Amino acid sequence: MGQARPTVFIVDDEPNCAEATRLVLERAGYATQWFASAEEFLAEVTGRERGCVLLDLIMLGMNGFQVQNQLNARGVRLPIVFLSGYGTVAHSVEAMRNGACDFLEKPFQSDVLLAAVERALAVGEVEADRSREREELARRHARLTGREQEVLDLVVRGHTNREVGELLHISEKTVKVHRSRVKAKMQVDNLPELVLAAQALGRI
Repeated sequence: MGQARPTVFIVDDEPNCAEATRLVLERAGYATQWFASAEEFLAEVTGRERGCVLLDLIMLGMNGFQVQNQLNARGVRLPIVFLSGYGTVAHSVEAMRNGACDFLEKPFQSDVLLAAVERALAVGEVEADRSREREELARRHARLTGREQEVLDLVVRGHTNREVGELLHISEKTVKVHRSRVKAKMQVDNLPELVLAAQALGRI
């Protein structure tokens, strides 16, 4: 897959229901793609897609929760709206706890569906922006030398230049040089920005 345009991916093994859902969405101007099974969807999804997933809870083969778990394990951040004609409060709670955006009971009104999709797509765009930011930060971090990475890790944990020098057995003056280079390569102006970058990269 990997479309540049946000797409609503419909994963539902009931053709009539999937077709009705697709028509509502396409009349509202959304791009759609239908998968008749969880396995078919998982075989195609790459994690580079933009959009959201309308995921039926009860299907032959893998159920919706299993698909959600697979996506989470693979780091696929497509927002999920669950659909079910057999949903319970417990199902809804489990879905939301695992990161779903919404849980709709079949049959649902068109306006309810469209509102849920709009919310999910908005969440997806925010996550896509964050992902692009993390990728850019990772590229900047990769340009640091090994010593610069060591200095970064110690500085963002609150160590002074003197303490960093003692820990790395280098002079305080050398620490200052490395610290300046780290800020330049990470494209930050001050320590708080450097700390935020380190947090986004999972360094602290």
